[in-house]
Amino acid sequence: MAQLAADLQLAVHRLPCARCSGRHLWLPTDLSPQAARYCSACRVRHPAQDGDLWAESRLLGLRRVFLACQDGRVCQVNELARCQAELFAKLQPDCHRCQLRRAEAAPPYRFVYRK
Repeated sequence: MAQLAADLQLAVHRLPCARCSGRHLWLPTDLSPQAARYCSACRVRHPAQDGDLWAESRLLGLRRVFLACQDGRVCQVNELARCQAELFAKLQPDCHRCQLRRAEAAPPYRFVYRK
């Protein structure tokens, strides 16, 4: 029974991908949308809106983590970023302005760069 609950929990956090038609894991974090996006210029966390995607650097800039705000939660989307590497590679980590946004309200999601 515990295994079934764990499998259901993982299924909830898998969203369809428009590129590969697969499902990618979105791992919830403990970050609040009101203070989600780290900005290296201001040295604070800025609020995130539903549909925002951004990158943050970790381990002194050696590792990038990709995050998204979805349904009022901040999730880690590294698996999606690996699948759509050419899109996510352009993201600047710890940027003041959110650069990438979800273009569609329902899955499978497509993403566009903000102007």
